[in-house]
Amino acid sequence: MRWIPQKAVRQSTAFIALAFAFGMVANTFHPKKVTISFSRPPLQYAADSLLGQELSPVAIEEPEGHAALPDHANGEPISVNSQQVRNLLLQRRAELLDARSQDEYEAGHLPGARLLPVERLFDYPKVIEQLSRDKWLICYCDGPPCDLGELLAWELLGRGFQKIAVYQDGLNEWKKFYPLEFGKEKNEFEN
Repeated sequence: MRWIPQKAVRQSTAFIALAFAFGMVANTFHPKKVTISFSRPPLQYAADSLLGQELSPVAIEEPEGHAALPDHANGEPISVNSQQVRNLLLQRRAELLDARSQDEYEAGHLPGARLLPVERLFDYPKVIEQLSRDKWLICYCDGPPCDLGELLAWELLGRGFQKIAVYQDGLNEWKKFYPLEFGKEKNEFEN
């Protein structure tokens, strides 16, 4: 007994191959073609001078019943390296935000980091309310290929925070040079 006729399978396969070929040819000649890549671009870290800049406050007028989108200084989070993270922490100009799960956080995290799992962000409204708007908020996770830190950074930008950085090398890079903390967060917040 045949469930799918072979002729239909051959025709479908030929149709998909023809559509793919047509799409690739059209993309090649289109003035706004899509770049096809199978790897991430290399990281470009922020200059140290950028971390010293103070951002001016933004006044936002909101129409009644609508949430306004904030005007960010550069519109996207910046990438920082291990030394920049360490310097900002020593100067007390940054807060670390661990975007991983609670179990991963308890198994080891950067010293002083607060738990703010991006996948359960709505479970932590008090933590978000208490985040500093004057310090750099540095989001991180394990490091490549993990992108939870970057997702958290974009979420915080969307909520009006301006001094957002991503430590993309993350925990795996940090522990090569500096110690980790283990266990639960010292300041547990009730939800």
